[in-house]
Amino acid sequence: MGLLKDLVNNTVDNVKGLFYNVKGVVTGKEPDHLKLMAEYDSAMEDAAHTRSAYEQAWFTNISFLLGKQYVKWNDNGKKFEEPKIPSWRVQLVCNKILPRYRKAWNRLSTYDPVAVVTPNSNETLDVESAQLGTKVLRGLKDKVQMTKKNSRMNQWRLVCGTAFKHWFWNPALGSPLPNEGESEGRINQVNKDLANDTSAFEDVNQPPEEQESQKKSESGEEIRTGDVDCEVWNAFEVYPLDNPSDLDTCYKLMHCRYVPIEWLKSRYPAKADELQPESDSTTAGMYLNKIATIIANQNSGIPADKMDEKKILFKRVWERPSEKHPKGRFTAYANKVLLETGDTPNIELGKEFEMPVAKYDDLEVPGRFWAQATIEQMIPLNKEYNKSVSQIIESRNLMSKPKWVAVDGTVGENSITGEPGEVVKWNAAVPGAKEPHPITPPSLPQYVLALPDLIDRNIGDVGAIHEASLAQAPAGVTSGRALRELKQSDEDELNPLFIQDTENKKTIYTAFLKMVQANYTEERMVKVVGQDKITDVISFVGADLNSNNDVWVETTDIVPASRAGRQEMVMSFFKDGLLGDTSKDETKKRAIRLLEWGNIDDIWEDASLDSKQARYENKELAKGNPQKAESWDVHGAHILEHERPIKSPLFKRQPGNIQEITIKHMKDHQDWAMGINPENPAANINVPLPEGQMEQIPAQIGQE
Repeated sequence: MGLLKDLVNNTVDNVKGLFYNVKGVVTGKEPDHLKLMAEYDSAMEDAAHTRSAYEQAWFTNISFLLGKQYVKWNDNGKKFEEPKIPSWRVQLVCNKILPRYRKAWNRLSTYDPVAVVTPNSNETLDVESAQLGTKVLRGLKDKVQMTKKNSRMNQWRLVCGTAFKHWFWNPALGSPLPNEGESEGRINQVNKDLANDTSAFEDVNQPPEEQESQKKSESGEEIRTGDVDCEVWNAFEVYPLDNPSDLDTCYKLMHCRYVPIEWLKSRYPAKADELQPESDSTTAGMYLNKIATIIANQNSGIPADKMDEKKILFKRVWERPSEKHPKGRFTAYANKVLLETGDTPNIELGKEFEMPVAKYDDLEVPGRFWAQATIEQMIPLNKEYNKSVSQIIESRNLMSKPKWVAVDGTVGENSITGEPGEVVKWNAAVPGAKEPHPITPPSLPQYVLALPDLIDRNIGDVGAIHEASLAQAPAGVTSGRALRELKQSDEDELNPLFIQDTENKKTIYTAFLKMVQANYTEERMVKVVGQDKITDVISFVGADLNSNNDVWVETTDIVPASRAGRQEMVMSFFKDGLLGDTSKDETKKRAIRLLEWGNIDDIWEDASLDSKQARYENKELAKGNPQKAESWDVHGAHILEHERPIKSPLFKRQPGNIQEITIKHMKDHQDWAMGINPENPAANINVPLPEGQMEQIPAQIGQE
């Protein structure tokens, strides 16, 4: 935090070669600046050359997913082209890869293990802080749109084999800060972190109101409190500069992305005049051009490799701590203009910020930084499948309309059409003429006709997604249990990826909590949606976390990965009584929730309404406002909700009057549940209860 005091708004002296830095204005010699950028650019070119061996496979993977399965790369034209073939040739495309890709994409994107913050000790303060941290993480997950970003990340992981997530403090988020009375240090902190924000251009299609809010922020009219954020990097944008074997041994990592030049100028106003659009011939920009050639409409008249002239290549480099740079080094530049260089942002918060990047691999290759996409191994099989089916169709066409042998001049041009009932007229008067006759091709052997099915099964073996996973019953399988087992077997193949996702989630969420504790200096609110679709709004500051930043993510080694498998296990547990007494409504409700059905609250609407009412009463009781227990309440639901705050360690620290009215209200519901009127307990009037309420009362009630 002491570094923020060094932020000053000095005038940049271009003559002396001064340059803008996130820590202020730092002096330096111009040749040194050019040397630094040249060093990074040279390392990037080397990394690009090493990566080029894998890029061609990435482009081909994208092409096959798009159904362009006959395109070839033209080394001379530097683009993908479809080969020219005779009109009678058949090039059928049956995309066997696409459904398997979408199945794996869906399964990986819906994998969402629960993250829980573990307390640093058994002390009450740490326990309550950890509970707060767990709720904060649930709120942040929705705020940063983690589900959407997981989906995007998994798309790139399955296409290229490798994808990345980068976490950072985003000053463009949060609430606007008032200009009056705002400390210079806080404003400079926000301006500093603006340089590290790239989420503003990640989603192009934003609602108009968001675009307007973003414009105000970019123009400098308002400064926000900032918030944690996370963005997805694809493999084409990342360059490991020191040729590492994995991310843990990578000490220099570069990220390149084309951004709107006006966006970059607004974040580096001191360098706005120097930033100029650049040519699209850079190595980092080539992948955009190549992808464009795959999907470009050749009749549009617009060159597919024409880059937007209003964009600029924004380069950022992270270096791990070293003897020369004990706090690491972060550098940003664009088109020969050095924008900033200095210590790695937030490095003081912990090891997670030395290289604030998580790497996601599809098929890890030992000793190689870049993983392999499973799609790559399915492509040759899909090619053969398409080729086989196309040749079968060509053979069918040839048999239905075979070639003819005829003496030149005996048959009129285009007189043989293959039409049913066709009469072919020929000129027998031509000297040496022989009667025209067809050449009947031999019929295809059975093994050729069976070849497509064999290849299809092989594709399923490679992709670990067979007929059962595609809702198709394999030959000879009629049992529903057998189908579920086959589907579960396919999904078990994804377990290494699930483990990888779990570990990365721990790291990212730990970094989130550390940024929250360091930067939530003012009171913030987080919204958490709990059971019965009730939104819980929590107000807190970062210090309330009390350094409880350890995140535990539950694994699913025991729970089946497929929804059908989980539902079968839940029903088995329910029948065996492992979820509770099967005659009680609460047990049935718990089972239905675990079965992942929707509209559960409609099934138990009355209990749901009473739960909501009881939670409202808890809030009023905490303010010291007495509440009345009515005879018509579902007392079992009220008792369950009122027990929660009473059992909390925080309850003992409440003022005596709040404890007294809360316990009395709880006791009133217990009396009603036992058939006693709390307003006249001496009369001991037995009040009839609605059917099923007694079963909802916990066993310990009545023993107290």
